[in-house]
Amino acid sequence: MHGHPSSSGPGLGIRPTVTVGHSSGEIAAAYAAGLISADDTIATAYYRGRVTKDITTNGAMLAVGLGAETVTHCTAHHGGKIVVACHNSPSSVTLSGDADVIEQVRAELEAAKIFARTVKTNGKAYHSHHMASVAEKYEKLIRAAKERWTFGELRRPSSAKMVSSVTNEVLPETAVLDHSYWSTNLRNPVLFNQAV
Repeated sequence: MHGHPSSSGPGLGIRPTVTVGHSSGEIAAAYAAGLISADDTIATAYYRGRVTKDITTNGAMLAVGLGAETVTHCTAHHGGKIVVACHNSPSSVTLSGDADVIEQVRAELEAAKIFARTVKTNGKAYHSHHMASVAEKYEKLIRAAKERWTFGELRRPSSAKMVSSVTNEVLPETAVLDHSYWSTNLRNPVLFNQAV
């Protein structure tokens, strides 16, 4: 990458070689890699916020200073009520699920002197079963937005590759990141550590 302004690109002319995003950050990563248009980027981000705003399932998220393999003992005993939602690094995950179980696990980890901090999500448990109730609505809103575009804005030219933190794969330049992909992004674990 270089930092000199260029007439061939927007902004400062900085062009990524590879992009990877964490959770909703994948929307920006997809735009930077030229896989979605500006219109798609705005609609996808906007409707994500809109559909999750009204979720009232009493969820929570917990940042934990353990790797995914080590933390499985925290999730295994709770019958799917909490999951590893984000694989942040080899020694850091975020758990997501029912608020009462998250609080119980937080207390257990703190008692064992393991870092555990509640993530402020206004009662939302992203990347867990708590998002299932809005998945279909999110997909419908994204599809409807695409149908409304008058000119169907084209993707931005880019030679950058994107590594998906949903699938842990390098996406081909022909990849279609549609309503189904973004719904999966909202519900499924963030494989950020693996993608990086």
